[in-house]
Amino acid sequence: MELFDYSENHYRCLLSAMNSPTAHACMGDFGIRTHAEFDSLNRATRLSPSVTGGKIPDIDIYYLLKLQDATAPLMGAVSLTQRSTIAPPDIGWCILEPFMGRGYAAEAGKRLLGMVQECLGIRNLIAWPGVNNERSRRVAEKIGLVLEGEVEDEEGGLNVVYVLPGTVLDEDVRLSLWGEDSTSQFLEDKEANIVSAVTFQVLYANGGPAGAIYGFLVVWIGSLCTYLCLSELASMAPTSGGQYHWVSMLAPEPCQKFLSYITGWLTITGWQAANASGAFNSGIFIQGLITLCNPAHVPKGWQNTLLSWTVLAFAVSINTIASSLLAKFEGLILILHIVGFIAILIPLTYLAPHASAQDVFGTFINVGGWNTQAYSFFIGLVGSAYAFVGADAAVHMAEEIKDSAVVIPQAILFSVAINGALGLAMLIAILFCLGDPSTVLQTPLGFPFIQVFLDATKSIPGTAIMASIVLVLGISSTTGLLASSSRMFWSFARDHGLPFSERISRVDGRTSIPVTAVGITATVSVLLTLIGIGSSVAFNDIISITVVGLYASYLLATTLLLWRRVTGAIRPNDETPFETTIVNAPGSVLTWGPFKMPRLIGIIINVLAITYLVIVFLFAFWPPAQPVQPSTMNYACLVFGFVSIVSVGWYLTVARKDYKGPVVEVQY
Repeated sequence: MELFDYSENHYRCLLSAMNSPTAHACMGDFGIRTHAEFDSLNRATRLSPSVTGGKIPDIDIYYLLKLQDATAPLMGAVSLTQRSTIAPPDIGWCILEPFMGRGYAAEAGKRLLGMVQECLGIRNLIAWPGVNNERSRRVAEKIGLVLEGEVEDEEGGLNVVYVLPGTVLDEDVRLSLWGEDSTSQFLEDKEANIVSAVTFQVLYANGGPAGAIYGFLVVWIGSLCTYLCLSELASMAPTSGGQYHWVSMLAPEPCQKFLSYITGWLTITGWQAANASGAFNSGIFIQGLITLCNPAHVPKGWQNTLLSWTVLAFAVSINTIASSLLAKFEGLILILHIVGFIAILIPLTYLAPHASAQDVFGTFINVGGWNTQAYSFFIGLVGSAYAFVGADAAVHMAEEIKDSAVVIPQAILFSVAINGALGLAMLIAILFCLGDPSTVLQTPLGFPFIQVFLDATKSIPGTAIMASIVLVLGISSTTGLLASSSRMFWSFARDHGLPFSERISRVDGRTSIPVTAVGITATVSVLLTLIGIGSSVAFNDIISITVVGLYASYLLATTLLLWRRVTGAIRPNDETPFETTIVNAPGSVLTWGPFKMPRLIGIIINVLAITYLVIVFLFAFWPPAQPVQPSTMNYACLVFGFVSIVSVGWYLTVARKDYKGPVVEVQY
């Protein structure tokens, strides 16, 4: 018997044994398909030192079976787990189909039973095959267990319980594959990491190290093409409305109002989700730091929510009470961003053991179980896309920026360039210093890179300092997200695109800050983060709508820009007639702004941007792994559909009378 060592060969054997047709028929389908899902099961049911008199720490007892020949194939596994604090440990076995019926399970079960009795001093032990699982019932009898009775598991199934003679079983015990906390344990272990480490975990699970790097490059190039197009539009019409204003000025007159209105709702949805996800991730990050410094701490969903509210309160105070400091605050954060990058990268790459270049640049992984590596790669793109989304934040601050037609394109492109370069460098460094992926991806610290920092430095204080730099940047990012999302919300209300627009569009007479819009945006984020108390999965789906909502608005704007570009409908600025008072507004003359790409290059980049946006938009609706179950479904499609139906319905019943498109003010 070989002790489970987290190798690919051992994982493959265990997952194959658990998912064979015979295993499903006898035990049922538990939905364990990936390394991460098995690790979650393993962690939730580890043998506790409470049953061994404290002799050992929490351990994994999974033994893989093979014949004495060293070259023989693996045949299955036996295990000892603990699924309830009021139940004894239970022994289990699972054999690959070609080796069933040969007595291997009984032989291995006897050996494991003798080992745990002799080495660990365990005297109370059970096995609980299903009522109709005749194979396992025979094995239990062969290894010396006796029938005790029947017990209902937490999934509602009926199991028979076999016990080691002398074992006393609590009459109130109810067992579950996932242990005492069943569903909540699985969701917290498996899904909370997806929420907290969207970018890295989605990248790594669907693509592996090589897929993460090449996918990041694809997204960086695609994002650069997209934001080059948006920069042209921002130079033509620098307004807080951004996408819905551009769609209104570019769309054909018959559908101008409708497309503009839908774009406005999609943009608002994306920005509101982005703000909530930024605050919630900061809350998880704080929990990770607490766990780092106090390993006994067990993070809870309600704690994440309360911490995210604290982050939101800080962001609101900077955006309202200290609004005059917002620009200086963001300037300081830019400096910290670059200095912090250096402060993290140097100790990380110097202290951590390094993987080989082949491991990093040549290893592809398909943990999601997709039919081809290509599917896995494209799904992994969504992780990188989330990191780049929202670079147009400066657009929605346009009416508070001097010379915005020139400054905003510079800010957007500088942001994409520097964040892409720093992000790629940090991603490569993390992958070279990753160590054991199963340990890092399932870390209790919330974010995989915190575990990487700890493994590299071997110092809790050092790791806390490095992680705190990232935390400060994350909280500051939420402050910026609140500023941009509230301006977008205010702008759409000003143009009568929202219910109660007159109230929402008010600004403070002293500071000119849309305080009401800031408050409503923060309130929406507070309500969204409540979902994280009950379900990390549901909150992860709300995060997905950030990509879907914003990319849909980008796609509409860039598609219409390509149409106007190839038809020659946009004039050079110096060809605008002198008598033309209004340009780049709905129904007016269209002229290029100070920033413009050459015609042929602009068409090529525009086509690349649209292609990229379509690919990421479609794959943003896909779940991260299969088979798909209600608990692992990506409900972004439901959220997107709901927003689309509500916005169309509101437009047809109310808004088409009030919404005239972006308001244009002219001074004489």
